[in-house]
Amino acid sequence: TEYTAPANGWVTAWKKATTSNQYLHINNNLGLGWTSYSTGNGSNLITSLPVVKNQKFKVSYNADGEVAHFRFIYAEGEQ
Repeated sequence: TEYTAPANGWVTAWKKATTSNQYLHINNNLGLGWTSYSTGNGSNLITSLPVVKNQKFKVSYNADGEVAHFRFIYAEGEQ
């Protein structure tokens, strides 16, 4: 899914995995991205990415577990 950053800051996501080799990935429209891979059932997949205001970013995953959080964290002075 593609999103647009509301301000300068960080996007962060945390999702549970149900088996090994599942992933959680965030990347921006400049080609920068971070991926977290699972090692087994119950693994915590956590990743974050800095973004600037109005920048597009995508979140993708194949992990079947619950979403613990998906948040935007404003940079200091942005909110």
